[in-house]
Amino acid sequence: MRAPYAPPPSDTERRARCYCDFPGWFAVRQVRRGPEVALQVQHQPTPDPTTGEINWERPHIWTYTLGGKIVHEDMARCPRIWIGREIDQAEYDFLLADRHWAAENAPHTPEAQPDQAGDLRKMEPVF
Repeated sequence: MRAPYAPPPSDTERRARCYCDFPGWFAVRQVRRGPEVALQVQHQPTPDPTTGEINWERPHIWTYTLGGKIVHEDMARCPRIWIGREIDQAEYDFLLADRHWAAENAPHTPEAQPDQAGDLRKMEPVF
């Protein structure tokens, strides 16, 4: 028996596996049913440890900034795989600002605790 026809999802509705092996901005979830967190992937030249200047003879490094904090630096390994979607810099900046605002003003919301799953039974009522 054939399945009924369903139109393909648009890019805004699709939540696909994002192989972050290229630089860019992404919205990912740290845990299942958690809020989206801003992720920036950079492939940049290695700075010299003594002077801080860029050394073009050394290999490039992958840098992952999750929620405004660097979580992974590696010299030669393959990049990580995250589940999420690609976004632009404006949405990346919004997700960072939203997380910082929630951490200061509404610590009970899921955006303030992105490493925990959101649970409506534990949240305060919204008026």
